[in-house]
Amino acid sequence: MRDRDGQLWGLTLLPVGDAPAREAGAGQDWRLRLTARSAGLRPDHQEPLTLADAQGQVWTLANSSGELVAGASQPLPASAAQFRGKPLRPAPREAWPLELRIPLEDGAGQPLAPARVTLGPEAAAELQRLGRGGP
Repeated sequence: MRDRDGQLWGLTLLPVGDAPAREAGAGQDWRLRLTARSAGLRPDHQEPLTLADAQGQVWTLANSSGELVAGASQPLPASAAQFRGKPLRPAPREAWPLELRIPLEDGAGQPLAPARVTLGPEAAAELQRLGRGGP
């Protein structure tokens, strides 16, 4: 997917927890992993990710980039960040586009303006499904 500046990003949605809880319709936690595919992009490993819809509803996902490495002494991957998701309240409306506001930094720890990505229909539908906590 591309952000508003034409930079490439990869998006992976990962359910967390056991299958029986997911099948029972219990709210589940999930992770949203973003990977910069264009040179020079550095997602911030401290700041949260913001999701927004066309009606001004906004959700925040906590940064969980530390989960990307096995030990605290290992460096975080410069081009990837991960965010902790759980059922979103209120739930995103079905079939509405969602915008990701990806926190960026300059490599020296200074924040930059966020990258903005409007999710395509398939990714938005999956994120909305996870956000509702449903199967």
